[in-house]
Amino acid sequence: LQVFGTVTKSAVATGAELVSYGPFSTSNRLRQPYNPDLNFETNDFSVMLWMYNTGSTVHQTLVGRDNREFSVDILDNANYDRKFRVYAFDSSNSMGSFDSNADPFPLNTWTHVCVNYTNGDTVAVYVNGVLNKSGTLNYDIDDTSNGLNIGCRNTSGSYAHAADATKLALMRISKSAPSPEQIKKMYEDEKVLFQENAKATLYGS
Repeated sequence: LQVFGTVTKSAVATGAELVSYGPFSTSNRLRQPYNPDLNFETNDFSVMLWMYNTGSTVHQTLVGRDNREFSVDILDNANYDRKFRVYAFDSSNSMGSFDSNADPFPLNTWTHVCVNYTNGDTVAVYVNGVLNKSGTLNYDIDDTSNGLNIGCRNTSGSYAHAADATKLALMRISKSAPSPEQIKKMYEDEKVLFQENAKATLYGS
């Protein structure tokens, strides 16, 4: 990942070793140039992260490829009840979207989010290890130039919808979709890293 501007790093809790990144802006963001490993086509893949959101009065992009070829966003509160919106391009390069249930996460606390893309036509959003909503979203992720952005949306070189009220930690994208049981276990295993004085590093030989 390349750092543009200054991206704040801070411990996720007092005395904790795990570090978070953000909040972000259109000038302060992370980007990875085009990576063919992210060309999932119609195969299964997942996006997983921990987020700390202080309130979404505007749309905020958490992570996504250029032009929203795939993307995970938080919608504004006034019109959309802070729903997660998941985007994807289909085989015709037409953009579709899928919304979670309303108010899917609490404010001002660390929340685990997993988005599964499966079978080329289905998406499922899990929050803190529990399924929030699943449904249809056709996707074919195969562009040969789109980069990946964290903390901001890039549309044809124009940056907008920064995650200016969100910090992120343990972001990962996988060429597989974990089962509900695996998602629950990851949430339970990782949540202890967000407690005060939690240690996250293996020392010694």
